[in-house]
Parts: sequence; C-alpha cells; structure tokens
Amino acid sequence: MNKYYDEILQIKGAEELHTLVSKWDRLAANLKGRTVGAPIVLPDIIMYTEHGFGNSHLLGLLAEYIESKKTLMDFFGDVKLFEFAMSYCPPEKSFSELTRLMDSIRAAAGYRNEYKGLVRISLDQWVGHHSEKYFFELMEYLAAHTNNWLIVLTLSEKTDERTRNLEATASMFLRTEVLHMHLPNAQNLAEYANEYMEQFGIRFDGSALDLLTKSIDKLRKIKYYHGYRTVEMLCNDIVYSVMSEAAFPKTVLSAADIKDFSEDSDYIKKTEIESSKRIALGFRTE
Repeated sequence: MNKYYDEILQIKGAEELHTLVSKWDRLAANLKGRTVGAPIVLPDIIMYTEHGFGNSHLLGLLAEYIESKKTLMDFFGDVKLFEFAMSYCPPEKSFSELTRLMDSIRAAAGYRNEYKGLVRISLDQWVGHHSEKYFFELMEYLAAHTNNWLIVLTLSEKTDERTRNLEATASMFLRTEVLHMHLPNAQNLAEYANEYMEQFGIRFDGSALDLLTKSIDKLRKIKYYHGYRTVEMLCNDIVYSVMSEAAFPKTVLSAADIKDFSEDSDYIKKTEIESSKRIALGFRTE
C-alpha cells in the first residue's frame, strides 16, 4: 500500500489522473533496473483544471507518490514540485518571462548543480499565442530538460480550438498526456464539508447538508469561485460562528443551527460582493 497513491485516488474529479497513476504504478514495478540519472520515461502532462481545484495539493501528492516509488524519476533540489505562472510576453518585447523562469528554477535547485523534479507551468495567458516565437522558445527550453523534469502544463480554459492548437504545438516538443480535472458537484462538496468538520468534532445532519448543498451551488456560480478553498472557508466560518456562542453542547448541526449560511443569507450575499470586488481589483488566486 502507498498512502500517496491512496490519497490521489480519493480526490474526486481527478478520475483521468487515477487511471494514469494506476499505469505508473505498474510501470514502477517493471522499472526496477532503472539506474540513477536515467532519463524519465513518464510522459509530460497537459492538465485542464477549474479554478479552485487545488492544483498545488494534487501535484504535491503526485510528486510524493513518484518519489516514493524510487524507480520512476530522480529528485534533486530544494523542492520536489516547482510552480510557475507564465505571464504573456508580446513578440515586440523581450522574453523576460523565460529569464525569470530560468532564474527561478536555478534557485529551486539550491546548492545542487541542477534541478530534478516536477515543473508545473500555468499557461493560461498563452492560449491563442501558440504560434508565436516566444512560445516556441519556451517549448524548446522545456524539451531540453524533459529528461530531468516531469513537466505539467496547466490550463484553466475549457478545451476549444485555441487550447487544442496549444496542445498540438506542445506535443511537437514534448511527449504529452492530456488530463481533465473537474470540481465535484455541490452535493459532493457538501459531503467534503462534513468530512472537513470532523477535525473540530462536528458533523452535519441531513437537513444541514441539504442547506449547504444549496449554498455551495450558489457560490459555484461566482465566476472566480475557488472550489475546495471556498468550502473550507465556509466551514471555518460556521465553526467560528457556532463555537463562539456562550454554550455549545451540540456535535451534530442541523439546518436551524446554520441558517445564517443558507443560500439567501447575508453571508452568501456578502461573499458574492467581496468576490466581485477582488476581481475588480485584479486579484486572482487558485
């Protein structure tokens, strides 16, 4: 048994990754003769994710899983997972982002001569620019390091002609596997909230879960809703609200106990307004 493998398989909406990791589990067993420094035979990944899916957590688990298998790839550096958001650079300006990427990876290597591990690059700003010279330069740079890095290119855009063109260009330079991650529906997220509350010694009854499902469904309609993170913030606010009362004898909460968090509550309306303000100010988080 492998705890990282098991945790990955528990993540809802990552079924395509579950299938891929199952293949890698068999591959790891068959690569016992691989020596340190041998090239990585794992394909690089183009991963579509929705805002709030929890890319860092998921890929952190993937890095831990791969390292635990010993035979899939080598790790050298201060971190196992390096993440970089690649800003767009127009052709008439210098490709400063590539320099920043190189410098950041050198820093991730620490005192070692080179970095070996997972390299996740967000390419959202490059959708529609796959035929430009700087995108080709980026792909050439990544291709030169694919024997030492497992490269994960992430996109939050939905699959369309532009993203398929980006996929095709990337596949000219890298061996790629395309994965699609999906956030669970509101009911699944309400069940996740129930699991999250267990660490506080609290759970929800059926009526409370129904209320939460409707509230989460409304929050999901916010353009920059952040999935698991939003649900966890909602749970934390519920814990703060109910456990800061003068007396708190309950361990099972009903809809009546959390009525201040219903879909029509001031709490949900405030969250919608605050989200809109953050968008207006230019904040973006994953």
